[in-house]
Amino acid sequence: MLEMQWYDARKASNTGFFGLRNAGVCDDKSHQVYRPNGTATYNLHLVCAGTGFVRQGDHELELGSGDLFFFEAGQAESYRSSFDQPWTVRWIHFVAPYATTWFESIGLLPHGVLHLCDTAPFIAKHQELLDQLRSSSINNDSDASQLVFACLESAFSHASASSVRLKPELGEALERVQNFIVSHLGQELDLRTLAAVALLSESRLSHLYKASFGESPMLVVRKRRISLAKTLLSNSKHLSIAEVGRRCGYPDDSHFCRVFRATCGQSPVEFRQSWP
Repeated sequence: MLEMQWYDARKASNTGFFGLRNAGVCDDKSHQVYRPNGTATYNLHLVCAGTGFVRQGDHELELGSGDLFFFEAGQAESYRSSFDQPWTVRWIHFVAPYATTWFESIGLLPHGVLHLCDTAPFIAKHQELLDQLRSSSINNDSDASQLVFACLESAFSHASASSVRLKPELGEALERVQNFIVSHLGQELDLRTLAAVALLSESRLSHLYKASFGESPMLVVRKRRISLAKTLLSNSKHLSIAEVGRRCGYPDDSHFCRVFRATCGQSPVEFRQSWP
């Protein structure tokens, strides 16, 4: 599937799908960007050396060589170079129709911050792009589009668990949320509460969950609740259906029965009766 999606994107790049807006290299220790409303472009940056900081929601991440960070069009941007160990950053600003959907489909967008163990392919393609910009060798939109795609492909197409990782801070945020869900199943839980626990925005947390678990945070909550309900229904038969629902975060027993049937294909009563 991933190879087919890259193949489709490669074909699209031949028709100018990726519109190049700018690209460059920065090694200035005073490099600092704050765009609360983002930009009209998608912005991709690779840290080639040194260190710097990128803000994700309410949390600031320290990035180093090999870390790549990415902003959607319209997403707030805040990042800066370390003064003591100023970074060298290669960047591309581009546009593309329906790019958000495409990036999500191949698993790039949700991460926001990735680590590339081998940066050489991206650096080589990015330098080729810069050389052609400087020599005015890019003759049309199709040429520019193919150069942008070559950079994206070199960074992502061969990504795997061994070569791409979430920043540790994001993994810790997901672990906090997972633990919070397990210990608060009987209480009201919503995306806003979980995002506050993670110190991330609601959309950022949703992206991370889908990238890491293939499911939204609230779907994970529902599955955890139904799993607990099954345990209580089968092992604690002295509890009423309504009490089981309340302990699993469903104070309305009719709503609990609807969710349980939709998930399990049978009512809580039928499930309990199936156990001796």
